Amino acid sequence: MLERYQATLEKDGSYIIHDVPIFAEITREVGFSDGSAETLNYDKVWIDTAVKEARRREGQNGNIPTLFVEHNEGEGATKREIAGFFRNQRSETVFMDGVPKRVVYADLVITNPEVFAEIQRGQFPGISVEIR
Repeated sequence: MLERYQATLEKDGSYIIHDVPIFAEITREVGFSDGSAETLNYDKVWIDTAVKEARRREGQNGNIPTLFVEHNEGEGATKREIAGFFRNQRSETVFMDGVPKRVVYADLVITNPEVFAEIQRGQFPGISVEIR
């Protein structure tokens, strides 16, 4: 992953992987246990609003999103490990398969040196964002 992005070592020992695309515009159908379903539309308006809100929260009270690594361990169980956090989020329209899509970019601030070593070794070929 690192060969595609610029990374810097900070004075505090954390690493910043700069300007990483973390989420793209998408529409998806979500089913619920009661059998109902809902279409979720993460479009340009939703993405721009989310980025604006994240920047507002960081500026207002220092609230920044945590970056987790999830390790699957047998039977689909997951162990979460804090890797660091996201900063300097922005959005931009790019073409994906010839279609314009709004994409969120962020600096990944890696505060866990073991996680950064795993990234350097190519352990994480991609990033998956969880929306709550």
